[in-house]
Amino acid sequence: MKQELATEAVARAPSSLSREVWRRLRRDLGTLAGGSVLLLASIITLIAPILAPYELPVATDSIAFQMQGSYPHLAPFWSEGADPRYRLGTDRNGRGMLSLLVYGIRGSMVTGMIAVAVVAVVGTSLGLLAGWLRGVWESGIMRAADLAEAVPSLIVFALVAAVLDNYAAALSLDAVLGGLLLMAIIVSSVGWASVARLVRGQVLALKNREWVLAAQAIGVPTRRLLLRQVLPHTLGAVMVAASSQLPVLIIAEGFLQTINIGVQPATPSLGQLIFQEFPTTVYAPAFVLMPTLPIVAVSLALSAVGDGIQKAIEPWQNG
Repeated sequence: MKQELATEAVARAPSSLSREVWRRLRRDLGTLAGGSVLLLASIITLIAPILAPYELPVATDSIAFQMQGSYPHLAPFWSEGADPRYRLGTDRNGRGMLSLLVYGIRGSMVTGMIAVAVVAVVGTSLGLLAGWLRGVWESGIMRAADLAEAVPSLIVFALVAAVLDNYAAALSLDAVLGGLLLMAIIVSSVGWASVARLVRGQVLALKNREWVLAAQAIGVPTRRLLLRQVLPHTLGAVMVAASSQLPVLIIAEGFLQTINIGVQPATPSLGQLIFQEFPTTVYAPAFVLMPTLPIVAVSLALSAVGDGIQKAIEPWQNG
């Protein structure tokens, strides 16, 4: 009788591929809107050379310098005196802003998404281990998280960059992505700690649930229990926590490029454009806002998708 009850409890446990979850996701307007924004950003990333009016590096327009003197910006289309060749104007170096934004979205999407994925995977894995195994594992992982959050980020970035630069040169790493992969790993080196804490707390709360105890009673392998039953409960929260770091990761990547720490990807990024235009904020705030808005949009889209996943699996969490 106990065996039958245990089997029934496990059968009621949540599944990450449940049809009901997908049905709820398809009906959630926030998830659909967030997914649409992410799809648009992905399309821009894939066809950036087609969308950009000029190839990079964009040649400096000498006319821009002659017209504006020491202040080379050309105004965007909504301003008086806009140049029809540059719909969004030009940056401080006379390059077309539209082309820079298109390629910047490409560079930041690749770097940012890889960084968010690294943060999510590393944080989730360590959080699962800490919450499930407890003891020495939990203590060691949590102390490592304390250290990652206590040491100034810039020092961590510099150390990780030095190590990765040496190995990249020796093993010819990251040749395909032109430095974007290594930059993503560098900026994600401190972001995993908060995700690990979140997942650990959720695992501790789930360990005593009926369906977990039932699965252990009938001998379900621990690996299968964690991956197919416990992990789906954390996905929504992990996406929200990891995606909330996307703006920080992109800005950190732009700052590292500005001060020449780590690899210097050939593709410009939105963070790099923000730091490049920051000195002209008072005179031309639009040129700082333009690269900022895509970062905010993608971050909100990821959060919306994460919220949708959380709401979709909520019936099983409360059941």
